[in-house]
Amino acid sequence: AMGTLGGTTLTVRGTGFRETLGLACDLDGTRSRAEVVSPTSIVCMAPPHKAGLVPLRVSLHGNDHVSNSLNVLYVDEPRVIEVFPDRGLSTGGYALFVEGTNFWNTSSIGCDLDGYKVKGLFVNPKIIVCKAPSFEVLTASRARKHVPTSDNFGRRELRTGDATEDRELFEFGSKLPYVARVRITINGLDYGTTSGLFEYYDDDLPWGHYISVDDHVQPCPPGTYCPEGRNTNFTLCDPGTFQPRQAQRSCVDCPIGARCPDHGMRWFQKCPAGFACATWGTKEATTLCPAGHYCREGVVTINPRIYDNDTRWHRDNETGVVIASPQMSAWIL
Repeated sequence: AMGTLGGTTLTVRGTGFRETLGLACDLDGTRSRAEVVSPTSIVCMAPPHKAGLVPLRVSLHGNDHVSNSLNVLYVDEPRVIEVFPDRGLSTGGYALFVEGTNFWNTSSIGCDLDGYKVKGLFVNPKIIVCKAPSFEVLTASRARKHVPTSDNFGRRELRTGDATEDRELFEFGSKLPYVARVRITINGLDYGTTSGLFEYYDDDLPWGHYISVDDHVQPCPPGTYCPEGRNTNFTLCDPGTFQPRQAQRSCVDCPIGARCPDHGMRWFQKCPAGFACATWGTKEATTLCPAGHYCREGVVTINPRIYDNDTRWHRDNETGVVIASPQMSAWIL
């Protein structure tokens, strides 16, 4: 089987073939120049044709045809709609489900990932499955390929249908993440002009990120952290700590004058009135305001003289108790 756009190289086997000026393949009245490979085989290029069975005959001298003919099958071009999953680890080895239309159950059905051919498994006319190669194998395969210098591309080389863009796409990079184009073949020779996209990413995630259930790399949200390594989820900040930013690898100790009583806090809470929070990493306020004094919220110590010469703190003239100045709570994100 071959697509209606034509361009497939047909190999015709028989006997008595020889090089003549009029040697050609005739497909339903459309002639295509043929070349002799051996006395028992010739090759020619299939012209475009609508879908259906088409008779193929061989002529040695112009309009003179051999006595018998063959039927070849034209089918609608396979069309790729999307690839699932659309991202995967650089190690490869997992299944890619290619969704589209006009897929045929042939022994040669397969996928092409930026020039690397993979055997396919037919599921139904709208889905085939292929095994993703590793990025290392894909890179090595592409590095061995010749970069064309001509605009005369065959269908086996075309990936977008535009010669200029195809030449640029043949320049293959080795950096991750990398997006590969996935195309489908039903005969193992030529590929549809539509493609889906699949992204390879590194097994070692940047710190502050994790892999979500849908196989996407996501930043850890505020109130959580993700250490280095392949995290499959984020971790909530422990009580006594908080984290106002996303994509962080650790949490911040709760400052003095504040408390952090819960898991997953994005911001600290001021020390409640009647208490002093005099240490970093306070979970709950337990130090009572001393007798003869009262403490407003945010009090950092029960010693009113300790911060006398420190402009970062404000002394209450009425009680003599020191609290954090407004500038201290204006954290810059």
